Amino acid sequence: MKRFTYAFLLIVAFSAAVSAQPVALLKSVFIYNFGNMVEWQDSDKSGDFVIGVLGGSEVATELKKIAGTKKVGTQAIKVMNFSTASEISKCHIIVISEDKKAELSSVISKGKNTLIVSEESGAAKKGAGISFNSCGRKNEI
Repeated sequence: MKRFTYAFLLIVAFSAAVSAQPVALLKSVFIYNFGNMVEWQDSDKSGDFVIGVLGGSEVATELKKIAGTKKVGTQAIKVMNFSTASEISKCHIIVISEDKKAELSSVISKGKNTLIVSEESGAAKKGAGISFNSCGRKNEI
């Protein structure tokens, strides 16, 4: 119940703050928080916490800023950029940019024990764990 309440508050805050801050920064903060909210397997709690970004997204730049000052649990954050789904290696979270939405099914087939986050509206219905949706001036998760 606590996680649901926390997620609800994050969604409300995201919707309210979107007009005041760049969307890429807000998405990156949400992605960082998702890393802290998910209960990872013991085998995934050592080494770096890896966030992969598929495609050209401003979110990668913002995530790298966060990685310089924050951790997920006790793990340092490492942000990796990928041009194609075939390049993806082991990641805790994969972010699929809007320009790579056609590669979602390839990412799903590679992403065991990986949280898949898409910038495509409605991608959660296609298999992504989380998708960011834009409805005019309003943004949703």
